Amino acid sequence: MSIWQSEDDVIDCIDIYQQPAFDHPLLKDHKIEMVPPQMLEPNASGMPVFYQKWRKSEECPEGTVPIKRLDEVDEELIMKMKRGGPFNNVSFNSVDGFVHEYSTVRAEDGTYYGTKFAVTLWNPHVEPKELSLGQTWLVAGPNEEINTIEVGWLVLPPLFKDLNTRFFIFWTSNGYKNGCYNLLCPGFVQVSRKVIPGDVLAPLSKYGSKSYDIQISVYKAKGNWWLELGGEVVGYWPAKIFTHLSGSANQVQWGGEIVNTRTNGHHTTTQMGSGHFASERYSKAALFYNLQLNTIEDSPTFQRPRYVFPLSVSNGNCYSLLRAQYQKNFGDHFFYGGPGYSRSCP
Repeated sequence: MSIWQSEDDVIDCIDIYQQPAFDHPLLKDHKIEMVPPQMLEPNASGMPVFYQKWRKSEECPEGTVPIKRLDEVDEELIMKMKRGGPFNNVSFNSVDGFVHEYSTVRAEDGTYYGTKFAVTLWNPHVEPKELSLGQTWLVAGPNEEINTIEVGWLVLPPLFKDLNTRFFIFWTSNGYKNGCYNLLCPGFVQVSRKVIPGDVLAPLSKYGSKSYDIQISVYKAKGNWWLELGGEVVGYWPAKIFTHLSGSANQVQWGGEIVNTRTNGHHTTTQMGSGHFASERYSKAALFYNLQLNTIEDSPTFQRPRYVFPLSVSNGNCYSLLRAQYQKNFGDHFFYGGPGYSRSCP
């Protein structure tokens, strides 16, 4: 069964045991787990619930999972764009001609089994061969063989051939030499019939008006890294597909990233977050809030971060970050983003 939203936007309902995950050599005899051992508490943020565009049409039948159809994907180009990785204390990460710029907050030198947070949704301007995103990174291992689990929202024209804001997942187990976005390669086991990695998110925040967000949870339980979006269990990464993340993460990051190709001989006009600097704060700047960490394996319990977070901004004239004081409604939170090219960002 296929759900046609338009000629270029098709959702295929795939038998749950025929999904791409089972092409992974380590998952040939894998038995699907439909729910984590312990569910998290329902979303209690009180914020409007997001939806994905495709669910206005139909829903995949029981025993299947929805997978977005993508034609003519230049996987080599997409992976080259991704190889900047998480921010790593250098002014810029320049890889394969792509300059990666960041505004992130980090928890370092710990043992982590998950993170939970909310991030506001925006639709920044993005140049055709670039990207802009707001995400979390769960990280383990040295740079050359780094393992990551990455989740958030992005605008990525080279992959999706449009400028829509989309929910995404990503993973790698050997320094971005393998792995992929969403379900473009074997690894992530999808169990949800409601959420599609790679599909369009709505509603989106509007500058100076109402803000909309998604709540994301990633946590390790019984050998799997589980993912929930807005309280819906999306699926999991089996720990055995990783090397360093087969145990725990040693670092967690949250924040924004853009790719800058300088195609016009100056800094890109690609925006980060809302396209406005962090100093504009509530309803105007992009926001991560209720940052929490899981430090106990096989437990659905999250706590406030116990460590001071370094603030990492690779190019403060173009994009910024502002950590705000703890508030009951927003918990530990920070603002990030910026417009890119300007007189002060040549």
